[in-house]
Amino acid sequence: MSNGINPASGAPDGSDSIAEADELIEANRLIEAKEICDRLVAANGDDADALYALGWIALRQQDVGRAMSHFRRVIELKPDHARAHHNLGTVLMRRGEMAAAGGHFEAAVAAEPDFAEALSDLGSLRLVEGDLNAARIACDKAMALAPHNPDVLHNLGQVLFRQNACKDAEGLLRRALQLRPDNIEFMGLLAKILQRRGAFKSAEELLQK
Repeated sequence: MSNGINPASGAPDGSDSIAEADELIEANRLIEAKEICDRLVAANGDDADALYALGWIALRQQDVGRAMSHFRRVIELKPDHARAHHNLGTVLMRRGEMAAAGGHFEAAVAAEPDFAEALSDLGSLRLVEGDLNAARIACDKAMALAPHNPDVLHNLGQVLFRQNACKDAEGLLRRALQLRPDNIEFMGLLAKILQRRGAFKSAEELLQK
């Protein structure tokens, strides 16, 4: 599932289940999904799957503080919960707490070595920190695992741009935009790459778009 929730098998008596909550989240029926998860937590105490789902719902509802609280509790219960580490790291990175974010991305990769998104985000964080070598290693690993993921393509493109490998970076950004044509961040980076390559007219057209 795209939200990273690991559904539990539904109860045969029709009672609440994480699988049902997961389906509701996918359908963007967040209030109903939250009600199910709240009941699961009330009935089962520290239900890590339900708490993780509550964290994801809180993120979708822009309640970052509540989301962080839920993800932290999940990690207390299951220290190797890769998705909780990744989501918490993503929030922390956006808040500028790079050291803490990096620790959670590393924990996510340690728990799930083939977690392409976590590797890619770790690479993006290392790029912000100025460690181009570490950024390239992480992003190359992510690319090998998920060559058609637009965020992975973008993050590796950022690294290559910083390394002045603009031709390769351009190719990656064009592929990313084929997958997500209206992404402004992708367009902006491609425009910078085109400017550096001297294709000023193409860069201007892209910025106007």
